[in-house]
Amino acid sequence: MEEIELKEVFNLIWRRKIIVAILLVFGTICGYIYNNNFITPIYQTSTTVILSVKEEKEEKEEKLHSEEYESVTNDDIKLSENLMDTYQKIIKSNAIASRIKENLKSNLSEEEISNSISLKNDLNTMVIEILVKNENPEVALAIANEVPNVFFEKISGVYNINNAEVLDKAKKPTEPININPVKYAAIGCIIGGFISMLIIFIEMAFDEKIKTEYEIEEKLRLPLLAKMGKVSEQETNLITARDSFCSEVFRILLSNIKYLNPKVILTTSCNPSEGKSFAASNIAITYARSGKKTVLIDADIRRGRQHNIFQINSYNEGISNIIQDNSTDFDKYITHIESVENLDIITKGTACIDYSKLLYTDKIVQLIEQLKQKYDFIIIDGTPKSLVADDIAFSKVVDYTILVVRYNKARFSEVKKIKNMTPIKRKRLGVLLNYMPGIGGKYQYSYYRYNTTKQLVVKKARKSKEKQAELYTSYQ
Repeated sequence: MEEIELKEVFNLIWRRKIIVAILLVFGTICGYIYNNNFITPIYQTSTTVILSVKEEKEEKEEKLHSEEYESVTNDDIKLSENLMDTYQKIIKSNAIASRIKENLKSNLSEEEISNSISLKNDLNTMVIEILVKNENPEVALAIANEVPNVFFEKISGVYNINNAEVLDKAKKPTEPININPVKYAAIGCIIGGFISMLIIFIEMAFDEKIKTEYEIEEKLRLPLLAKMGKVSEQETNLITARDSFCSEVFRILLSNIKYLNPKVILTTSCNPSEGKSFAASNIAITYARSGKKTVLIDADIRRGRQHNIFQINSYNEGISNIIQDNSTDFDKYITHIESVENLDIITKGTACIDYSKLLYTDKIVQLIEQLKQKYDFIIIDGTPKSLVADDIAFSKVVDYTILVVRYNKARFSEVKKIKNMTPIKRKRLGVLLNYMPGIGGKYQYSYYRYNTTKQLVVKKARKSKEKQAELYTSYQ
């Protein structure tokens, strides 16, 4: 589960790679501009001093010969650690700042002087580094050289210090410590990346569109029959090459429902332009090429296009005429497809009908019963479920429904609505995931490429066979 979700995250990042790249570049540029134009340069310099504690000669000799010399040394180390906190507070006190202000005749306040000073120390030594920051390098230099003088004067009596010395005097800083274009550009790049990831995760949280087989099999609990890649405009009608990748996908799809032995198959979709007519025509062709007598019914009376796919006269009478016809002789509405052996078609027809009649007429049941006597398989190209309910009449007589779901177009709520429709719930339902990126859908690829992809698809189909059987069982 986590692996699939992580894969989807990477896929979404790749799909939004232009937005991610723009935000990364924009963040980098903003960081660079901010550092160079909106940050006040701060200069830093430092003075290093050493402090020692005054001891009488007799005291030193006594300590050297004492058995507790080692413990005294440890105490001195602890004392040094404690003194550092004290030194910090003394140096940053208003008394020291006031004296520095007076000596330098500075316009800075005591608080500003105090905040500009900090200490750095190795706890095992008595060496102290006094750091001073200021917007003016000359002011920073003056304060850094004045701090030791005022500090020594203040603590000489309190801590018995008689040997205080400046090791390194402060030098005038030449470069600001806070101007680093590369650093801020990197920070801006990171922020841009974070914003792009935030946008992607928000999109994932609120996006209902179906994009993966995981969403179909695990979230919707529907069997995935096959996956189809992108197909060009010239290829959206018929798959004429027997060894094409697309024809192999339809053979896999039909093999996945073969053990259910469906005789009447309905193809539908959530919305128009998801590929249901393309699927229906090629399923019919696949059955016909296998030697099975097949009839294709264009039941999308409003927007049916099977007559265009098979290049049949649009004025041929079809399903709409059957509904208005009082007779039960339906053979006159059947057209044979010359280019495909064993395949006949009933087009959408030419009659203008009251579509509500579809819900109450028995003509559909009579038609299907007659066709069952003559054909091995009946393929019905239905209507998009989200728009009309014409398929309800056909759902009564179908054995299996194939829902064509276009990648990144159909929504979870739409598929759930179709799944829960009463006529559909009583039948079996499977999904063809169409227009998937990264899947070869063009059958003119080289034989080697086709063969490799084909093997992968067959392997995938075999691998998921048990899982699909479980889904069928749970769905029923």
